[in-house]
Amino acid sequence: MNDYERIVLGLPWGGYLALDNLNLIADRIRMMIGEGQPYTWVAVNEAFSMRPQVRTSGVATSIEAGRLYGKEGEYGHLMVVDTDGVWSLCTSASNQRSANDSDNPVYSTPYLVFEGGQLTIDHRAPAGHRLCWVVAPEGGAR
Repeated sequence: MNDYERIVLGLPWGGYLALDNLNLIADRIRMMIGEGQPYTWVAVNEAFSMRPQVRTSGVATSIEAGRLYGKEGEYGHLMVVDTDGVWSLCTSASNQRSANDSDNPVYSTPYLVFEGGQLTIDHRAPAGHRLCWVVAPEGGAR
């Protein structure tokens, strides 16, 4: 079974957010927290001594994925708007292999893991600080 099938079928999966899986990842997040499903979002930021920020009972009002074009080429953008604000990810990697390319900026390669009914995202802010986010549906996995 390939990565795309694992994402679509809701099976455990880990990999980089890339242009070739951007829409599939957005659909997987919609499966988890769409349709009014309350969820908890936890963020840990290296710049703030890894002190967690926790938001409970969030409800997504919009989950969008799209492509943007800038001076340095094409970027994929995934954005979730919820009752507490916005969280988003960007990538310039075209696929898993290019996500590991040394020419790819560190902050543009979020690593995602769907497992145990939750999503864990490990990435970096544009300033280079490590960020770790966990998104978990409340009331059990979807």
